Amino acid sequence: DINILLFINEFGKSYAEVLHKCFFPDTSLQVCKNRISVLKNKYKLLKHTPTGAISPKYYISLSEQGKKFIFEELGEDAKSCFFALSTLQHNMYEQLVYFALTKANKQPTRAKVVSWSKEHHHTPDLVYYNGDKMVYVEIEISRKSNEVYNSIFEKILKDGVSNIIYIAKDEKWKSKFMEVLPNFNGLRVADIDAFFDEATKNGKIVADKQQLKQ
Repeated sequence: DINILLFINEFGKSYAEVLHKCFFPDTSLQVCKNRISVLKNKYKLLKHTPTGAISPKYYISLSEQGKKFIFEELGEDAKSCFFALSTLQHNMYEQLVYFALTKANKQPTRAKVVSWSKEHHHTPDLVYYNGDKMVYVEIEISRKSNEVYNSIFEKILKDGVSNIIYIAKDEKWKSKFMEVLPNFNGLRVADIDAFFDEATKNGKIVADKQQLKQ
């Protein structure tokens, strides 16, 4: 329960579908929802807010009691909760990738535009270190123009980052991004399900290296 509360707080919110995959992988979604209900209704640590989407119908965040609990008992400040329907899917994937990285013994950081952009040219979704090498992680659920990708990769080079992983929503989009992303020697691409499974079950970061175009 503590890990669930801390995970929700990291993003300000989460979703039953994400928590199920991360914390209740060998049970049904209903088992996960039942536990969330206990934390919400019995212990008053969580609250539900409608998303306006067909699925997930609600996002889950800390209640005022929950914020007080993690501050007084865990020494953690409650993080702000911001929700936008337009970024719901991206937010769910970002949470899954973040969790997967922790299971692969990485320490991912969410790159916040306001603070990150002060010292960097490009703001990725997540950042982690592989030894002393910084790795940028991008969750990509739709295609951008070639001009935008060229600009992004120019900024990545200016940041001195030589490794970047793009996470696609499925195998089809993974193949598409392998084709359309600019030539970059340190680029790897993975689909979300395979990436999540390898990291959570085997503790490995697995993504395919781009075949450089002539």
